[in-house]
Amino acid sequence: MKDKNKLAVIILLFAVSVAVSVFIFPTENQFEYSYDKGAQWLYDDLYAPYDFAVCRSDDDIQSEKDSIVADFIPYYSFDTVEAHKFVNTNSSLLEKTIGEKTGLEKEKADAFVRSFKDKLTTIYGKGVITQSDSQEYANAGNKIRVVRGNVSELDLIDDFYTKASAKDEMLAFYTADGQVYAADSLAGFYVRDFIEKTVFVTNVEIDEELNELYLQSRIDAVPPMSGMVHKGELIIAKGKVVDEHSKRLLDSYKMQFENTSGRKSFWLVELGVTIVFLILFAIILYYSLKFGRRKKWGIRENMFVLLQMILLSLVVFLVFRYSSVSINIIPFVLVPLLLVTFIDFDISFLIYFVSIFIVSFFAVNRFEFVFIQTVTGLVGMFSLCNTSKRQQIFISLIVVFVTYSLLHTGFSLMRLGTFSAQELEEFIYYGISSAALLLYLPFVYIFERIFGFISGFTLVELCDTNNPALRELSEKAPGTFQHSVMLSNLAESVVREIGGKPLLARAGA
Repeated sequence: MKDKNKLAVIILLFAVSVAVSVFIFPTENQFEYSYDKGAQWLYDDLYAPYDFAVCRSDDDIQSEKDSIVADFIPYYSFDTVEAHKFVNTNSSLLEKTIGEKTGLEKEKADAFVRSFKDKLTTIYGKGVITQSDSQEYANAGNKIRVVRGNVSELDLIDDFYTKASAKDEMLAFYTADGQVYAADSLAGFYVRDFIEKTVFVTNVEIDEELNELYLQSRIDAVPPMSGMVHKGELIIAKGKVVDEHSKRLLDSYKMQFENTSGRKSFWLVELGVTIVFLILFAIILYYSLKFGRRKKWGIRENMFVLLQMILLSLVVFLVFRYSSVSINIIPFVLVPLLLVTFIDFDISFLIYFVSIFIVSFFAVNRFEFVFIQTVTGLVGMFSLCNTSKRQQIFISLIVVFVTYSLLHTGFSLMRLGTFSAQELEEFIYYGISSAALLLYLPFVYIFERIFGFISGFTLVELCDTNNPALRELSEKAPGTFQHSVMLSNLAESVVREIGGKPLLARAGA
């Protein structure tokens, strides 16, 4: 009865693990081909199964947007109200100044004011623009669009006055010979002095809101597609190198494929995922039931194994779903190192291999991902040959990073024949993943406390003669202590020869 209950609990644990794995599995449409620019197309000839638009490259789209910005002719607003107010205000002030300081007859004073007002009206009728605005869009050929009322006209910036040129124009007007106002030099002096002290305003201002709205509408109108691929048309032939054009066609097909709604039934996808995961977990369950009894496997060991698999899957899911970094940043090798610390090498590798198969569905290039992570995990397990020495983890860390680097270099050269910036970025992710193996020691301690396992580190501590219990034994029963030490040495030597666990034998003796 007890064995039946134990079996039921183990099967329930595996069923829960399958359910969790199916739940986090990505159900979006997944493209079935892997490719890179410069690599050879290893699949059969690919024909378009339906019509789809061809995507433009990001560089091409950005180039057109930059061209729109560079050639953009800005809009300016022409303010007649402000100009009219400025002309009337300064004409009134000039009339008062001349009347008070020159004593001219009203007819002559009115002539000075009238000529001032007419000239100022002519200048502001043409327009006064800010100096900085006149230079801001020099790349547009000094062209601007001036909005007068509801109509915009194309003009040149040089056709308008600036504040300085407007003042110079007024001063030049009052220093010219043969003018009616030159009859009285005192009045002319006061007029020129008035102009010098006058702060001119602008009535042609850049319309930032209109420019931003219009420019953004032009940028948004840049088409992301160029041309069509019709159903039955060849996309790429087997053995052909994926060049820039072929990559754009494949990217376009991939985008259309992933965005096609209703292509697959959700429940059929879930059924397929469930079948695949049931088979994978059934392999581990079969091993646990068939060989676990000889190795004294129970609920505790099965919970530990399944926890490693579920935690790894959840971490990969979270990184895949909620971040933009590569999943290679995750310390996958930490899982086999923890497994081999507490259970046998063969089952540890089997569990890790199945785990990598499960999370490979989140990878871009699944074969490359499975190959690199499997080989590196195996190398990491070999490198952790002695779990009783803490410095061994640092050796494993270096070995794992070197293995990652060599394998990634090999695959990059196989696919592309060179290194791209994205390929070099993967080394950073692999470096972070390798450095995260330093979490090995804290996790060993945690799992020892949770599951009651004993690691090589704990066995070394138990065999230490400075251990309080052994020290007390050596003080109270030195003969028994010496006998125990000799027996432990003999037991360790024998167990090491037969391929057992010498530290466990020594601690037990």
